Amino acid sequence: MFVYWGGIDSGKNHIRTFASLNSKTQVLWLPLLIKKIKTETHIDGGDWRDETFHEIIYHNVRNEFRECERKKDRIWRPKKFLQPHSSMKPDPRPWGDKKRKKEVKSREYSEEDIVKYTQKEYMGTLVYYDIIRRHNGRGAKGIVPLTSELLKDHYHKIFEGVDIMSYIIPSWAMRDLAELLRKSVNVIPFKSDHLDSCVSKLDGFSNFRFLSVDNSEYGNDLLEVYNQDKNRVWKWLDSFREDDEKVKRRLKSYDIPYVMFDLDQDSYTDFFGWEREMDRKYSHRGKTWEGERYEKVVEIAKEYIHLHSF
Repeated sequence: MFVYWGGIDSGKNHIRTFASLNSKTQVLWLPLLIKKIKTETHIDGGDWRDETFHEIIYHNVRNEFRECERKKDRIWRPKKFLQPHSSMKPDPRPWGDKKRKKEVKSREYSEEDIVKYTQKEYMGTLVYYDIIRRHNGRGAKGIVPLTSELLKDHYHKIFEGVDIMSYIIPSWAMRDLAELLRKSVNVIPFKSDHLDSCVSKLDGFSNFRFLSVDNSEYGNDLLEVYNQDKNRVWKWLDSFREDDEKVKRRLKSYDIPYVMFDLDQDSYTDFFGWEREMDRKYSHRGKTWEGERYEKVVEIAKEYIHLHSF
């Protein structure tokens, strides 16, 4: 099993799509849920795929371990990999699109719906599955985080037949799974193209880190912050490298070996041993980067790289 220890803006969407293309089974460890996704690709049409999608969601409802699933045949088409609040746009602030927020809110279930349709009698229904799937990070009445105690008797089932796991797991899960992780290939991705890496991260300056986390600039305009105090921008960029170092220290503390993977140079097919290739730039957002603001972001990235002598 491969374990992909990528944080924010580290190619997780790319590796998930690459795994699906090669009919691999993957585990996504999310804030409130664990998703086990089995994808069987029958025909790869380039811009579309004929596939069977099977998703199992392990979750905690009112301190009870549960699972729900959905299996369907579908024609898959790629979603556009765009930064919704890009620093390349004139108004990148997350609160700028009030209309969209209103539309999203109108599609949510009421608290009464959530309480009612997460009762055991509705397990197996599509509405139960949909409620659980929608609340993978926000939480809802009765849908609470998974715990070590709740999962201890279910790890074997969750990881049986898994080819790759992505998203950084919590510390207690690393402790529980230390033996499994030592037997796995633990991958820490990095980019040797420092300019592209910095520009990509600056693209998400206003919303890559929520208000509740360290080094957050949530809702702030990159160019305004840079003109006021550029050290805030440097500190924000530094935090990505610091996060990688934290992951390395955590792995070392449990004697878990890891390997580095260069997203710009290393071969995906050779490294992972999977047959079907995918364009390295498949999930890259650079196709939308243009204009004066983009040129200014590039200048900021170059200044940061020069200061750090990359």
